Amino acid sequence: MLARRLIQLGYDCQVIAPSLIPTKSGEKKKTDKRDARKLAEMHRSGHLTAVYIPEVDDEVVRDVCQGRIDAVNALVRPFVCSIFGS
Repeated sequence: MLARRLIQLGYDCQVIAPSLIPTKSGEKKKTDKRDARKLAEMHRSGHLTAVYIPEVDDEVVRDVCQGRIDAVNALVRPFVCSIFGS
């Protein structure tokens, strides 16, 4: 993950979810330059909320859990479909 690597190299890196970026209604014109300036101003004023950057171990556990869920669903789906139809 890019953020984890930047942190290892000594950079201050934060990940901001797009859904957590405040927007004003009616803002239609979007350009990279305007977006960058707007994000810099919001960051400087403290209006952005960083999300948690998972450690490698956290990601491994999440992947194993998701794999188990997928396996269970693959086993259960044919049984449910045979009873209730597709």
